[in-house]
Amino acid sequence: MEALRTESPADTPKPELPLPLVQFAMTAMSKRHRDKREDTALKLKSLGTALTTAALIGTALTGAVATAGTAAAATKPDCSSALVNVKPKATVNLRSSPKTSATALGTWGKGQKGGVCFGDRKPTKGGSYTACGKTSNKWYFGGPNSTSKEGWVPATCLPI
Repeated sequence: MEALRTESPADTPKPELPLPLVQFAMTAMSKRHRDKREDTALKLKSLGTALTTAALIGTALTGAVATAGTAAAATKPDCSSALVNVKPKATVNLRSSPKTSATALGTWGKGQKGGVCFGDRKPTKGGSYTACGKTSNKWYFGGPNSTSKEGWVPATCLPI
């Protein structure tokens, strides 16, 4: 009976590959994976470069950086000349930018003397508002003489 017994397929020895062939197969696989990773990294780098280029072209065409407000609104205006002894028609908030949603930095009381930047001789366009009985989007930069606080003020409240 011993002669009739056969070994199961799981028990049959598997031929082993010679070590140099195994090393070659592993090296070839590693190179394929490495090439694939490099291709993916190159594609991502190219995408980043393309997005940056598109942003720069958009800036060049529009002349402005994509921000929540206008570029002029984000900077302090030319204060090389100023109007002094300006008295607001009503108490107004000094804002960090020319829009009503901007942070209030302080107040400028009704009839209190102050100064307004007047270097470009015209108000800055900003957010729309209704103040002192009028609706406008024009703002001046200034503040009261009694404090060092200054900010954006609705133009309709200043007798300019």
